[in-house]
Amino acid sequence: MAGDFMSEAEAKEKGLNRSFNSYTLRGRFNWVAVTYGSIFGLIALYKIKKMLFPPPEKPYVRSSSPNRGQQGPGSPPQTRASRNCGCRS
Repeated sequence: MAGDFMSEAEAKEKGLNRSFNSYTLRGRFNWVAVTYGSIFGLIALYKIKKMLFPPPEKPYVRSSSPNRGQQGPGSPPQTRASRNCGCRS
């Protein structure tokens, strides 16, 4: 291809040093491609894991008193003493 000139120093490099060289445009592009690829890959893995293994549903626990914590229209507001929580003040 036109414009794919390699210098002597670059021609001597082998393996990852040649592919991820920060002095050439091709090496910089490879770093960008790896960075974006890893980010998108992690997002895809997270979504696939979420889809394959949904969180467990919480069991429905019924309260012992049906009106616990609710006040009627004529009832006085609850104070610390009237709650009978067994706590010491």
